[in-house]
Amino acid sequence: MQFFIDNILLIFALPLIAMAIAFIGKFFKFSFSKGTVVYSSVTSTLVGLIYAVALYFYYHTGVTVEPTEFSMNWLRLGSLNVSLGILIDEVSTLFLLILMLISVVVQWYSASYMADDENFDLFYFLLNLFVFSMTALVLSSNMVQTYLFWEIIGICSYLFVNYYFKNAKVSEASKRVLIIDRIGDMMFCAGLLILIYFIFNYPIDASGELLSYTALTDSASDFYVYFSDTGFYLTSLLFFGAALVKSAQFPLHVWLIDAMEAPTPISALIHASTMVSAGIFLCIRLLPIFNLSEMMADTMLYFGLATAFICAFFAVAQTNIKKMLAYSTSSQLGLMFTALGIMVPATATYYLLTHAFAKALLFLIAGALIKYAGNGSLEYADMKISRKSNPVTALCYFIAILSLSGIFFGGFFAKELLFENLQITNSLAVVSIFCIICFMTAYYLFKSYFLIFESGCDVVKIPNSLKTTLVVMMFFVIGATYFVSNDLSFGGFCDAFEILSEPKSVLSLIIISVLGALTAYGVVLKKWESLPPVVNGFARNGAYIDKIFAFISDYIFEPIASLAKKIDKYVIDAFVDFQATATKTISWFVAYSQGGNIQSYLAHSVFVIILILVFCLVMAIGIGEV
Repeated sequence: MQFFIDNILLIFALPLIAMAIAFIGKFFKFSFSKGTVVYSSVTSTLVGLIYAVALYFYYHTGVTVEPTEFSMNWLRLGSLNVSLGILIDEVSTLFLLILMLISVVVQWYSASYMADDENFDLFYFLLNLFVFSMTALVLSSNMVQTYLFWEIIGICSYLFVNYYFKNAKVSEASKRVLIIDRIGDMMFCAGLLILIYFIFNYPIDASGELLSYTALTDSASDFYVYFSDTGFYLTSLLFFGAALVKSAQFPLHVWLIDAMEAPTPISALIHASTMVSAGIFLCIRLLPIFNLSEMMADTMLYFGLATAFICAFFAVAQTNIKKMLAYSTSSQLGLMFTALGIMVPATATYYLLTHAFAKALLFLIAGALIKYAGNGSLEYADMKISRKSNPVTALCYFIAILSLSGIFFGGFFAKELLFENLQITNSLAVVSIFCIICFMTAYYLFKSYFLIFESGCDVVKIPNSLKTTLVVMMFFVIGATYFVSNDLSFGGFCDAFEILSEPKSVLSLIIISVLGALTAYGVVLKKWESLPPVVNGFARNGAYIDKIFAFISDYIFEPIASLAKKIDKYVIDAFVDFQATATKTISWFVAYSQGGNIQSYLAHSVFVIILILVFCLVMAIGIGEV
């Protein structure tokens, strides 16, 4: 095991080498074959996966293992000490495992899916850049380092959304993604600046390590002492706001809908399972701060629950498969924030694990359906295929929705864990809303299954290479069930048998999800009435939130920006231009006066002396009159 710890830098170096190969192939005359680009990328990620598996089982054996930290001093200003380092512990190894498992499947899937793309090398360059950046983020040892790679993965998201930049709609969507992402980044930066100000101005023990995750528990208490409850809460809220934006939570969830313009393999990797989990990662790292504020816990609970409910409601009415999955992602992440709000991070991380595999599988299947069944269309109506002629694809889809809806496999245990913890809050409203969310989740997932696989008879040929990756990911979904009985981060998830020993709780949750599936069956195959047209249109358009943002942009932000542009052009630029003109004029006058003629110099001197004398005389007369 010591070998993996001592040589941890290898998992950073290999993606950089794969990036270099793809970069050379794209931007230089010398070009590698597509096979070389793919194999270098997959190999680098496979090595990372070996590291992730080894480190994961080392730090999750049930025996407490001290975190391993490597750090190098990067910046020192007074009491502020910022380092670049690597922190290996229960949290980082779990997120690293999820990242590598999904990345290796998506990279292999993309080799076939993107084979005909003219920017194939660029695609893999960006893919490896993201894997490198996300690896660096989850292994970051301090908040400053996390912020640096937080920014880079945001840029990766923008570049992927803008991948088909020749399409005007895609270009506009990428701009919206970037602008909304900037909001979260600014909140993260503002929170960091407050902490840095605190370090410079308040004497606390180990103040220079306030930004380090290993020292955060002790230094957070000191930080709390010097702040009022309101000030501490608002500072915590800045970090939480950054997490909300990155994890596409209401009302800034709309960026994730725009992000669906990216190639579908990227939706599976970045926008469904890894990048959006960065918000959960940040909140888990900052729990020592959040735990000190009861208001912060309530905020996480209610924001998460509200997002889960609202986005599930929006997903119910969708006819576009990628939009449905995007709203579903926001909804499920909302439930993870709910778990953090009631201070059960183990439940949140297990929920994240099961959701990541299931949602990545659904996106990979969606990509195959869009390309080979819908001919580029994202609508259910255009991708109806026969379950009997495509049993592997249908089975993989069915396994994924069984887990995600909480009926079976790891998703069932994740939802049951959250259900039991929510009951401890003794809030009937919270538990009821969670039950409604579970019903809607099962409804829209099974609705999509019945619309695609049970309503058509088209024979669609999906390449075996894609089917292979789908089957591998399906086994990840099934295998996630194992982790519920394994002793993991934060003292372990739980024992599966303890969950099953509460039959009333288990049956109630299963019955709710099964009712959702049966309702979907009735609506799709038995032609029951669905939502009223007005409600259906309201939900399908996401409560018109994107239109509200567009109105604010067009009629409020744009006029302000236009006014600022005019002020910049006609006031600020004019003042700068005046200074330049005045300097140029004076310079010309001085240069013209330097003719090298002694008589001219003498005449100028006499002229200046006369002016001074006249000025003094005038001033003297004026003073005398006074």
